[in-house]
Amino acid sequence: MNNYMKNEYCIYIRNNCISCQRVAQYIAQNNIRIKLINIDLEDNFSLPINLMIFPALLLGNKIIAYGDDIIRKINP
Repeated sequence: MNNYMKNEYCIYIRNNCISCQRVAQYIAQNNIRIKLINIDLEDNFSLPINLMIFPALLLGNKIIAYGDDIIRKINP
């Protein structure tokens, strides 16, 4: 079951991913309100699109940024 909304920003992360940890930490430290989903912790989760690079910032099913570029995109 997909866990995303069509017009909602969402960042997909994985365990054991240094860049994912940096992005998640930045979001927490700056109190940024954005949905953060660790796909390794979700049961029966399917991504809205096929992703090979994490973290990935999506708007619905469109890739907006990935990796550390996410921080530049969401910088308040």
